[in-house]
Amino acid sequence: MAKILHIETSTEICSVCLSENELPLYSKETHQGYLHASFLTTYIDLCLKKGDTKMKDLDAVAISAGPGSYTGLRVGVSTAKAICYAMDIPLIAVDTLKSIAWKMKTDLNESNNKNTLLCPMIDARRMEVYTALYDMDLNPIVPTKALIINDKEFDVHNKWGNHFVIAGNGSEKTKEILSNFNIHYLPTQCAASHMVVLALEKYRDHQYENLAHYVPNYLKMPNITTSKR
Repeated sequence: MAKILHIETSTEICSVCLSENELPLYSKETHQGYLHASFLTTYIDLCLKKGDTKMKDLDAVAISAGPGSYTGLRVGVSTAKAICYAMDIPLIAVDTLKSIAWKMKTDLNESNNKNTLLCPMIDARRMEVYTALYDMDLNPIVPTKALIINDKEFDVHNKWGNHFVIAGNGSEKTKEILSNFNIHYLPTQCAASHMVVLALEKYRDHQYENLAHYVPNYLKMPNITTSKR
């Protein structure tokens, strides 16, 4: 029996979930913007209290590994590491795009179609997104990368008549450019509860991160501008 605390801070959503094996016990999240430092520890305390769990009862902490917001990821990882150090428990990293794809798969009302490709997207500002492409078994067809939205990228994978499913907070900006493709949009967004099954698989396989050296997948460093004053 594994109790895992899940932390998701890779986008504007701050989300925490406590799970026992594959069952989410309690989740709490806000969509109020990049306020992770203000809400995260409060949500952790609330999830533990609602799940009748103390810190010492945790078996691991799972963190959404990115890509995504540089500051959000730093807040989440720093908090997760602090808990793991204090409780002497392992840290598990779950790819953010894969966790969105897992939820997309469970939300689809169709059979396991080999021609269906899952394309989670995280907003990377302007016309750029962080994205990857998965089949319905969550095998990566295209690995995680930063992509400036264009129809050529999708045309390459459209020659077999593939059906694309897109979700995430970067999906809205694609609708006009990709209007000629067979695309189904889902409202799926990042959430700590989407990490539960993937984190449990890693926990059972002892796929833990090195607490001293682990850094999330920022993919790109922050765009820091110099003051003109």
